[in-house]
Amino acid sequence: MKNDVYWFIAVCQRLDLDKNGFPDTGFLHPCGFYKDKKDALEILHKNITNLWERSYHYALMEPYYEGSISGYGTIEDRQFFKYDPEVDGYREIAEPEGYEFYPGLIWG
Repeated sequence: MKNDVYWFIAVCQRLDLDKNGFPDTGFLHPCGFYKDKKDALEILHKNITNLWERSYHYALMEPYYEGSISGYGTIEDRQFFKYDPEVDGYREIAEPEGYEFYPGLIWG
């Protein structure tokens, strides 16, 4: 088995915490994966595949290793984004408070 990393992108409605302190993303839609991190960032920054669709105000990008979807990369490697209508793309934002304890958000 190789240790290749793939960068998965998902879009979601919100980045909140529920009443119990667990992440609440609303509807979360995994929408692609890329071998090259630069390609994944370009998709997000330029909204190339029309990820926003009027309801996905946020996005996240997480690294996963080849093989099992439980083989995610480190929390430090993932990134969060918010849609910016002025540039029709997603821009990096800080990780929401309370999310630091939950790796593998894209696959639950």
